[in-house]
Amino acid sequence: VSLRHVTNKIRDNLGELKQFQERTSQLNLEINRRVLMLSGLLYISELISNGGELDAILDAIMEKVAVVQESSFSFLCQQPLEGVSVLSRRAHRLDVNRLDGLSCPSAPLIVDPAHAAPEAVSDAWEQMGRPHLLVQPVLVRDRLIGMLGVGNRASGFRWTTDLVDLV
Repeated sequence: VSLRHVTNKIRDNLGELKQFQERTSQLNLEINRRVLMLSGLLYISELISNGGELDAILDAIMEKVAVVQESSFSFLCQQPLEGVSVLSRRAHRLDVNRLDGLSCPSAPLIVDPAHAAPEAVSDAWEQMGRPHLLVQPVLVRDRLIGMLGVGNRASGFRWTTDLVDLV
């Protein structure tokens, strides 16, 4: 066995180890993200169980949802109910005034900067700076009462099935 052959083999093995290291780092980040989301859910559950104030619970939800990704923001909008004309809006790392004109979708909606946004969210999406956006309808007893949204402004970001499920 020549020295050159051994050197090439070591180089190949080092390259393979580097790939394993990068994949392990990605997996660790994903595990950390999920642990943060689950601990956030436990915290919110504890607030609800202890009879916490609605404002504190909603603020906690907004903060914990934004943890999904770095560079994230979140919002929660409640549409007016029968006999009540008030629209409740909350946001974390986003000006709530940018939510004007946003309509509640009846199904989950994913919008990315490479494509045109559906009409229900296009004006607000433009005001938000055309982020990668996930909007989930909020249903209570099969009745649409609002929407929960998460956005990310990082270039190259993609909503994976796992991230959508986490939200």
